[in-house]
Amino acid sequence: TRRTPKFYGIRLEELVAAGLVSIGDTIVSMQVLYPATATVGVGGTVILDGRSYPTPSAAAVAVRGKETNGWDFWAVRGTTASHRLSAIRKRYQDSLPAEVPPLS
Repeated sequence: TRRTPKFYGIRLEELVAAGLVSIGDTIVSMQVLYPATATVGVGGTVILDGRSYPTPSAAAVAVRGKETNGWDFWAVRGTTASHRLSAIRKRYQDSLPAEVPPLS
């Protein structure tokens, strides 16, 4: 059964603007069967093998050859550990103010 991709309304570019990810950061595949290393580019792009991809998922598809959730596929390589983009996105999302329902 195919799952419908979920869009969280947050782009990699926003994580860069918030200072949670930096342009030039190395991101690595978290899937042992699909080793890959890429770089965060300007505008929240992902640079993989000299090509620019508009989203983490597009770059992950280029590695795997099939539909892939790039937010879970990639992790930012840190000095002591790697952190999945999905976890960084969640931290950012949790920092945003809660939506206030409109007054009726």
